[in-house]
Amino acid sequence: MIDDDLIPVLASLVMEAEPLESYVDERNLVSRDVVLKSVEEGEDPILQYMIANGREPIHSSYLVEDSYVLCNDSAVYVGRFPMETPGEELLKVAGLCSRGFSGAFHTHPIAVHIPTPYDIVDAMQLGQRFECVGVRFSRRCGRILCIAPRSFCSWREIADVLSTKFFDFMLRTVSRYLVVIDDDDSMYFLPHPEGREVLMLEDRFVEMVRGLADVAIVKVSGSEYEVEVYREGVARGGEGICAAWGPRAHAGA
Repeated sequence: MIDDDLIPVLASLVMEAEPLESYVDERNLVSRDVVLKSVEEGEDPILQYMIANGREPIHSSYLVEDSYVLCNDSAVYVGRFPMETPGEELLKVAGLCSRGFSGAFHTHPIAVHIPTPYDIVDAMQLGQRFECVGVRFSRRCGRILCIAPRSFCSWREIADVLSTKFFDFMLRTVSRYLVVIDDDDSMYFLPHPEGREVLMLEDRFVEMVRGLADVAIVKVSGSEYEVEVYREGVARGGEGICAAWGPRAHAGA
């Protein structure tokens, strides 16, 4: 699993990211029902809803991730990228690890600290021992998930789980979505789970990779952090995250 010396490094790095509450506003969010209707009928329903309810999309330029290569006991900054870090950029920096490249860490600009299938494919191609993803929900609250496959071949199975079973579960679970627009005026939707939904996604992901990987969850609150390691994929529930968080209209950071 991830080296113990790296945990405080990751806890510090995730709190250097821009908190979601600083750029995601209540006005940028719509319900799952509105999204599904727009997918079925085109952009007109979502545009009408947003105009009638004072909603507006967030520009894609706000959605960036900070990326790091992880050596045995340190992290090397790779850069800031829109949404996905190119694998070749990680490879360029990995050579700077004097005692070997062990994994990678990056932040997500949405409230999902679960790796994407693309993250896992990059980890497999780069020969990583583990992959870590973090989100800074508010000024005081962050969360990190690290995954280490039990065999190299498990990376591919984990990517399959993410692109099928987990994706379907996320669509059924997340009640609100972030509306994003890019420079070409193309509009798309990204999941924006609430606090309870964040924990549900985390629990289900741990369950789904049982037998394939070990998972570590790092819960950060200000300058303090807690670590939970799941070597058998045992799910748990009921605990809250470190502070209330969400759009600025109801953030409690």
